[in-house]
This record gives sequence, structure tokens and C-alpha cells, in this order.
Amino acid sequence: MFQSLPSSITAPPAGIAPTVIGPIGLLVRDLPNIIDFYRESIGLSVQQQSDHAAVLGVGGAPLIQLQHTPVEIFRRRSPGLYHTAILLPSRASLAEWLHRAISTGVTLRGAADHGVSEAIYLEDPEGNGIEIYQDRAKDLWPRTAGGLAMVTERLDVDGLLAEIPNGKATPIPAELSPQARIGHVHLRVANLSAAEAFYRDLLKMNLMQRFGDSAAFLSYGGYHHHLGLNTWESRGTLPRPAGAPGLFAFHLYPPDSSVYESIRAAAHTHAANHGGSGDDGSLQLQDPSGNRIVVHRV
Repeated sequence: MFQSLPSSITAPPAGIAPTVIGPIGLLVRDLPNIIDFYRESIGLSVQQQSDHAAVLGVGGAPLIQLQHTPVEIFRRRSPGLYHTAILLPSRASLAEWLHRAISTGVTLRGAADHGVSEAIYLEDPEGNGIEIYQDRAKDLWPRTAGGLAMVTERLDVDGLLAEIPNGKATPIPAELSPQARIGHVHLRVANLSAAEAFYRDLLKMNLMQRFGDSAAFLSYGGYHHHLGLNTWESRGTLPRPAGAPGLFAFHLYPPDSSVYESIRAAAHTHAANHGGSGDDGSLQLQDPSGNRIVVHRV
């Protein structure tokens, strides 16, 4: 059975789109510093806190679970979190977040137009990647005869900031939009084929797009991706040591009860990947690279 994380998450919060990725659980070395970062730089509020753990989110929705670890080993290229992607409800809300980040001196790592979305990238003080993004309307997503065609192009930052009503003089709220949700999670894996098969066959996700033998994107219900997988730095590497800083687990809510039951049935035929069941019916799974998933009954 996996070590418990703070906060009992029993139902997906209402959001701007069907919520399938719930809170992201992180093990961190400096808990107070990481709490301050997610409050001040991202705009989350503390929902629960103890000496060793905290839950941060917006409104009634928990987005990030933090737990202190004394383990110092950190292997950046090992399987684990590539980034947590926080979805905002509109282009204007992304513009407001970006303007506030720039004005308060938040260090940004990049920005991109993916065709399906516009995204800003940064890291927390312990190197956990973060994406803040907004989706384009589904009928504008780029496609080819083979399906979805996400791209990585230069973001029109000036055009984005022009979305702020009344220009940059408008006061920007310190907290993130209460409609913000985890839109997707992107993982580093050791073997792309094995990871893709696990999430496709056991978790019943659909492959939306693949980039050669180095990255794949999967989802439920035709979304561009609820899950990203890549081997850009982690191909062939071993799982992170137990308790090492970084991703502990992420919560997943299947889109309906029939998908949950299919996952539950498949999990029991993959005993090596089945970490147990919670009292609430949740399934605790581990992918071939050691990344942990808590699948909730819906």
C-alpha cells in the first residue's frame, strides 16, 4: 500500500471541463519554501496544513498535495514528473496570470503555442515543472488526416497580454482563478512503449498523438491530452528511490463508472502493477516506470 498523502479526495470538483486529473502529490525537502512558492508565485491558497504536509488549491478544489521528505537523493533524469499543467478558464485569465508573474519577478522557463493551447512554463524551487495554460476552442485544434497535430511554436506574448481589460493598469488578483484545475500531467518514463501500453490498456486512455519513439499524448473523451509521456531525458533509467523528492502520485478520476470498472478489472489481472485498494474504492497503481496513480471510483 502506498504511503498516504494529506487530504482525502473523494469526488472530482466541478470545473470548466470534465476533470479527470485530480491533485498532484509531491514529496519536497523544504516544505515551507514550497508552500510559499505555490501561494505567491502560482496563486494557490492553503487548504490544509500541518508540520509535515499541506494541500493547496483554488476554491474547493485541491490541486497540489505536498509532503515533506527527509530523503536527499534527487535524480533529475529519472522517471517522474515532467510538469503539472494547471488549466485556466480563458485567455484573459492566462494573460492576467502572466502579467502578475512578470510584474512580481517570477522566473519563467518558457512559453509556447501548441495549436490546441497557449502555455507558460516554470519550475518550483525544487525543480518540479509547472505549466500554466488555456485551451483554444476544440474546433480550432490543428489536425491532419492522421488525427491531432499539436505543435510547439512561438507564443504571441504581446497578443496575449492585450487580452487584459483596460490594459496593464488593471489590478491583477493575487490568487489564481477559482475555476483553475489540473488539466493534464506530463511524466518522464523509462520506456515509452511500455508506458503507453499501460495507460492505454489498463487505464483505458486513447492515444491522441505520438512524436516518434520519444513522446506520446493520451486522453479520455477526445481531449488533446490528459497525460503526456516522454523519454527525452529518462530513457532506460531506473525508478527514483523510495521517498526521493518529486512526484509521489497523481489522482485520476475516470470519466464515468464504466471506465472505472474496466480499469478495476484490468488492474486485478496486472498484479505487479496493483498497489492495493483504498477504503473508498480507489485503486493504487504503479506504471512500468514507477510513477504512482490513485484511481478514484466515480
